[in-house]
Amino acid sequence: MKNTDAAALTAKVLAACERYGFYKAEEKTLVGFSGGADSVCLLHVLCRMLGTERIRAVHVNHMLRGADADADEAFCRKFCAERGIPLVIRRADVRTLSGGTGIENAARDIRYQIFSEEAEKLGCATVSLAHTASDNLETMIFYLCRGTGLSGLSGIPPMRMLDGRSVVRPLIACTREEILRCLEENGLPFRTDASNLDTDYTRNFIRRVIVPQLKKVNPAAEENAAAAAAAAAEAAAFVRKEASRFLSAYAQENAAPLRELSLLSPAVFYEAAEILYQSAGGKVLSRAQAEAVRGLVLDRKKGKRITLSGGILAAADGDRLVFTASGGQEAPAFSIRLREGKNMLPHGGLLYIGRAPSDAERAGARFSAYVRLPAQALDALYAKSRRPGMRYRTGGMTRSLKKLLCGAPSDTKRYRPVICRDDRILWFPGLGPADGLEDGEKADLYYLEI
Repeated sequence: MKNTDAAALTAKVLAACERYGFYKAEEKTLVGFSGGADSVCLLHVLCRMLGTERIRAVHVNHMLRGADADADEAFCRKFCAERGIPLVIRRADVRTLSGGTGIENAARDIRYQIFSEEAEKLGCATVSLAHTASDNLETMIFYLCRGTGLSGLSGIPPMRMLDGRSVVRPLIACTREEILRCLEENGLPFRTDASNLDTDYTRNFIRRVIVPQLKKVNPAAEENAAAAAAAAAEAAAFVRKEASRFLSAYAQENAAPLRELSLLSPAVFYEAAEILYQSAGGKVLSRAQAEAVRGLVLDRKKGKRITLSGGILAAADGDRLVFTASGGQEAPAFSIRLREGKNMLPHGGLLYIGRAPSDAERAGARFSAYVRLPAQALDALYAKSRRPGMRYRTGGMTRSLKKLLCGAPSDTKRYRPVICRDDRILWFPGLGPADGLEDGEKADLYYLEI
């Protein structure tokens, strides 16, 4: 029977739209269109459901993959032109804008900013993105490996707000296999990003290695993960409500009384701590750091403090727990002589020289980078803390690390090591190796942040 799989997928999309109330009559939606399989499927299904007149597409060229990125852009232009779908192309030099580090997060932030701007210009009530049940499972595994609470186990939300508009995910109940079958039945072309095949990237490793093994245990792993994520999201919403109620009663700005905090159940405490942490400028408080903050509260020693991700300080100040931005306070200086094999660095960093890290360490890393350096440099190789005035030549230009890292996350600026031979900078993870390195035998270096 023709289109059996496509009809089943469309039914899932319709059910998700009705359950969450994604679209209202006559309203337009902006569809994020990369040209990949998921976004092609989403655009195809929404055009059939809503009509082309209610669809606007936007393609963001991140300018990271040279000719391949340009080919993706050309594909999107042709695909939309052939189907009469209005398309906006936006280009963003992510590598330059990010300072060469934290590129994946910078690309995401820039992409969402563009979605918000174009939705406003085009009068679109919603932004539709092509996240799937498979993406949801991968996200849950990623956060589980890094360490998370209910928020991470909640996976990808079907809907969230972006500058007063809803970001909706109509394919959130559909698996990648269902999407590929739908495209095949309808003869729809799509682009494949070659970097998605590289298992050195954590998410690709999860997608291509871990998930297939889980599906051998149970082919319905994605559907079951979605059900677990929904349950976790419901629990997280309840706990957050309780934490918000507590903070409304006791908190002032980014502080709350130690005694009352110490009486909270751990679940409510962790949620309250994350809200206070975010109020001070943090993003996501890991479970390990939340536990460290709780230890600070239960200890209740005045003047005791800990530094959290994002340069946020949590301190027992008098009878209150106070979260404050560190104001750019320098991290403790370090200079560590590096050896072949595994080197443990401050602030959760690992550097492998001459051998690769384990698959488990790669999967659990929140950032990783790789470089090949002259083997002769190993006789005097150091990992050092970044200090004012440090400069090195890479990509044909000599620039200060301060300038190269403009716009990078504060943790990157404060804690990521500079790899030096004596006092000469050879590499900063996330940027390129220094120009003019010696020829000859090379050594592999792998840097991970856990």
